Amino acid sequence: MRRALLARIAVGRRWAVALAAASLLAALAAGALAAGCGTDATASTAHKKTPSPPPAWLAAKAQRAATKWSDVPPQHAYWGLLSGSELTRLTGSEAPHAYVFVLVGDYSKIRALERGPLVSSQDVTPSPEPPVRWIWAAYSSAGGGEEDWGCGSSEFGASQYPGLQEFTP
Repeated sequence: MRRALLARIAVGRRWAVALAAASLLAALAAGALAAGCGTDATASTAHKKTPSPPPAWLAAKAQRAATKWSDVPPQHAYWGLLSGSELTRLTGSEAPHAYVFVLVGDYSKIRALERGPLVSSQDVTPSPEPPVRWIWAAYSSAGGGEEDWGCGSSEFGASQYPGLQEFTP
């Protein structure tokens, strides 16, 4: 009887050790995940590894935008998967990341969209407006997702956006 009791205690200790080891491994795994190990790639790391040319869906959207706003082909075209301050500087968005293209050329046709319906020319003296030299569009996910867009009248400084790569739409 005493041997049986000792055998049960030994088996119980093995289970206790195994349970403690499994608990320790689970705690280490949870700590590693909380520290960022094992998470999905983020845009800040992905833009360094994104291949050129852009994904086909993004290139197609860039081509449609160039055609719609009358500058085919654009003088320059850029794309990237941007995040953080780089995305905020370009788009004003504080989204975690976005697929972006920038087209550089003459997009002054956009001014008609900004003006809206024309006002009687008798009452208003039109003021000269600077040309639209570049446009951008940002998409929240691969394949499209939510869209945002904008334009600029100054020279586009591609060097300010190291996550962008030049491409030919």
